Amino acid sequence: MTTPSRLTTPWRRSSHSGAQNCVEIAAGAAIYLRDGKNPDGAVLRVERHVWVLLRRGLS
Repeated sequence: MTTPSRLTTPWRRSSHSGAQNCVEIAAGAAIYLRDGKNPDGAVLRVERHVWVLLRRGLS
């Protein structure tokens, strides 16, 4: 598992997120997602090609 402390890519938060409920994203060799309320918690790693398919499915 990748931990937030190992990532060198900066985390970004959507400008549409409220202060309390947000998902943060870091894009590097893969896409990393974490709970903005718990930045030291678990990180979900998604391969870039899977992320592209996910975004296409949501639009």
